[in-house]
Amino acid sequence: MRALLHFYPAAWRARYGDELEVLLEEQQLSLGNVLDVLVGALDAQLERGKGGSTMAIRFRTPQALAISAGSLMWLASSLAAARLLPAGPWVLAVGALGMLMVAVGVVGLGLLRERGRSLTILAAALAAIGLVLSAAIEVGFLVGALPWFGDPPTWPMTVGVAGLAAETAFAVTAFVAHVLPRIPLAAIGSFSIALAISAYGVPGYVSWGAVFLAAAWLALGLAILAKPTVRVAAA
Repeated sequence: MRALLHFYPAAWRARYGDELEVLLEEQQLSLGNVLDVLVGALDAQLERGKGGSTMAIRFRTPQALAISAGSLMWLASSLAAARLLPAGPWVLAVGALGMLMVAVGVVGLGLLRERGRSLTILAAALAAIGLVLSAAIEVGFLVGALPWFGDPPTWPMTVGVAGLAAETAFAVTAFVAHVLPRIPLAAIGSFSIALAISAYGVPGYVSWGAVFLAAAWLALGLAILAKPTVRVAAA
């Protein structure tokens, strides 16, 4: 891990090298952590090009990538369900896989050492429950356990709404803990509630609701990627 310090500018290493070494001592050697440090090096190089000297180290990159990639897959499947993209058997499988990838990313965030740790873990657990329940509905349609047309059985609708309720609870909990970008969290909570209501009131708009919810999760992943966990401004 120390060898990666050489990717940082010499002036940056002279100023922040010791501090980074201390941070790295608390991290295990893994592909995700290596990626974090390399992205931080890119930040430092770009700041040097602008004449700045800011310490920017990310310890959320793998998790944010999982959320972004998974929500992008989920968004594509939702767009296809809304007939804005060509649909096919891939739609449900891609949607379910995307939701599970987002769940893995959120759980990874909850395991990081951050302020409000108990609330962060609770939020991650709620999000994972909601996303797994939503993915289960997709898999049910995929394997033929649920009908494609007509009124679906009451239980899958109940499960789906329970999943959306868990996603709403995640958004509220993470918003209160203030450990994730708040605007995407507000969008996730709002669209989860709207989608749950439309499932019972105006089911014809469910596909569109899923588009907006997936887009909100994508916004969260991108917002996390854009904001380092640790940032020390230059004097």
